Amino acid sequence: MSDKKAALLEKEGAWVPVVLLPPQPVIDQLKREGKDVPSRRIRALIDTGAESTSISQKELDAIGLISRNVRNMIASSGEKRVSPAFDITLELEYGGKDDFVVFPFEVAALDLDEIGVYALIGRDVLRHFKLTYNGPEGAYKLEFIGSR
Repeated sequence: MSDKKAALLEKEGAWVPVVLLPPQPVIDQLKREGKDVPSRRIRALIDTGAESTSISQKELDAIGLISRNVRNMIASSGEKRVSPAFDITLELEYGGKDDFVVFPFEVAALDLDEIGVYALIGRDVLRHFKLTYNGPEGAYKLEFIGSR
């Protein structure tokens, strides 16, 4: 057991690598046209308190996505707000490099860039996983158990 690892996990939280891609129909169209598919690889913070997954507006803009909807959100402070919503393809790595799952998803735009958070993985995605959080060991494990 490492107090240093436990303290780091407590301070930093549980992060997973994700790849952001356009929705599958856009990917298919770009491939038919022989064009590159824009993507962004970022770290996402696992947030068991978040009802839904949110992604940085800057990251969504970087792959050229356009909002198609809005979502009513309630911040942890209780403040109500409306956020733009985007259709994306989310590739989430949950084990090793070869352990990933791909979700077509609607996500809300997030504005936490100033504190270094570019994505929050909420319970809408986490419902497909088993999350084991071992505080004393300073470790966590994410296992895919659901269907998409």
